[in-house]
Amino acid sequence: MSPATSNKRPRVPVLRRGHAVRASAAAAACLAGIPCGHAVTTFAPLATAGVVYDSNVFAVPSFAPPFAGSGNTALGDTIEHYVVGATATFGWENDDLKLTAQGERFEYHHFDELDHNEYKLDGLFDWNLGPIIDGTLEYTQWRYMAPFADILSTQLELNTDRTALGTARILIAPEWRLSLQPKWHELESPLPDFPDFGLHETYGTATLEYLGVAKLAAGVLVQYGEGTFHDIADATRYHQTSEQLTAHYAVTGLSSFSGQVGFTQRDSSYIDPAAATAVPGGGAAGAAGKTSALTGSLGLHRVLSVKTSVDLIALREVDSFVGGANPEVTTGGEADVKWDPDVKISVTLRYRYTVAKIEGDIVANEFANRTDHPQVGTLDVFYKATPWLTIRPYLERDQRTSNYALANYTTMIYGIEFTAHWQ
Repeated sequence: MSPATSNKRPRVPVLRRGHAVRASAAAAACLAGIPCGHAVTTFAPLATAGVVYDSNVFAVPSFAPPFAGSGNTALGDTIEHYVVGATATFGWENDDLKLTAQGERFEYHHFDELDHNEYKLDGLFDWNLGPIIDGTLEYTQWRYMAPFADILSTQLELNTDRTALGTARILIAPEWRLSLQPKWHELESPLPDFPDFGLHETYGTATLEYLGVAKLAAGVLVQYGEGTFHDIADATRYHQTSEQLTAHYAVTGLSSFSGQVGFTQRDSSYIDPAAATAVPGGGAAGAAGKTSALTGSLGLHRVLSVKTSVDLIALREVDSFVGGANPEVTTGGEADVKWDPDVKISVTLRYRYTVAKIEGDIVANEFANRTDHPQVGTLDVFYKATPWLTIRPYLERDQRTSNYALANYTTMIYGIEFTAHWQ
């Protein structure tokens, strides 16, 4: 499922400092069959403290304060957040293992019923069997607050997201490379009326690329996936296929172009066939059927000067709507400008606009064929005050318009955070 924009800042890794952590990580590496005696190890703990003001915490329309009935018309709140974490890296001759962990605490000044903890764990193994075969193995587990913009509720819900991803790249001839990528994904995403709602899905992707043209890698991508929603009314399963042409072209040392374009089709069916006639005249039955779309992405990276670069991205994709068991077709683009005036300061300006068409009847809010127009603008400033201290002030404007009235909202977010890191 595509994560929606929220007030959560980028996460950082959580491990305790000391020999126990290093021993555990080393043991994990040995169990993976890696020759531990030749490892080069680094350990980098960090801690972050920050404060942010969100002008519309629950992402509701301005005309509908969530607690107006009790005389409380407040929409905004000041939030403190704290992070502790660490990254342990093990390097061998041609392989690297990176283990990260983080724990985070959110405390709300006004809506203190939203106080909660989050965590994220990640393991990434880069392996290399020589000039012919290499790849990666990664596992991520993340527990985080469900964005109110998705669940359209004032109730605190915590999602748990688990992903295992593997990649193998095989040079089958001097000018041809085959990439294989299996993926397993499990999401537990409680909704107010469906506390056990979730999704299980698996995907397999194969990409064949031709490398015989200087600065150009071009090929074809084929993907097949299956998914099953559970513990929601009129739950569905789906089969999804994609066929795309891919290309990456380095025009010069300053510019590069990458893209993939093709066709995606999702076939959805009810797990309980009786659900197809549960609502007279169609209703929930509209959530099943075929979703077909031209899909892909186009990206351009351009270095304007030693200090400034620009990235432009256009995309169209078929995904799953996080607020229900529905397919979603998303079309849009993003523009990023990065400016590094000196070694201590980095400034990034970003704007993203998409159109999200959610097909069928949304059981969670009883609305059919919803179309959202979310747009987000952000300004991030990273200042390296000392070798061990980074200060990050940031600003975000998040707005969504929709044909479903209760999904419209606008919010402004102002924040600053301080990160101390050690090597």
